[in-house]
Amino acid sequence: MDVTVTVEDAVAIIAMDGHLDALSAPQAKEAFRECGTGAYSAVVDLTKVSFIDSSGLASLISGLKTFRSLGKQFRLAGVQPNVRQVLTLTMLDRAFDITPDVRAAVNSISA
Repeated sequence: MDVTVTVEDAVAIIAMDGHLDALSAPQAKEAFRECGTGAYSAVVDLTKVSFIDSSGLASLISGLKTFRSLGKQFRLAGVQPNVRQVLTLTMLDRAFDITPDVRAAVNSISA
């Protein structure tokens, strides 16, 4: 999986491309640790993530906890149907703020 980070308006946009699973979850956690210093809120762009497993879910929960503990916001954006279904089945869709796309997420944080 590829993970890229850009910063816009004090928001770290963490874009993921590929499967968020046991092999790639450490990359996601590392990106959350690097960005979760208190300087930024986060938007996780899942537009190009078509699969997530329990390790991937754990990495997202880790990111959520990191940012919330610092009083920052953590949003998921562009969640694909397969990933949305897993979030819904595990009821984690209630834990995360989910927006349709990155622009909406950044605007909701910056507002």
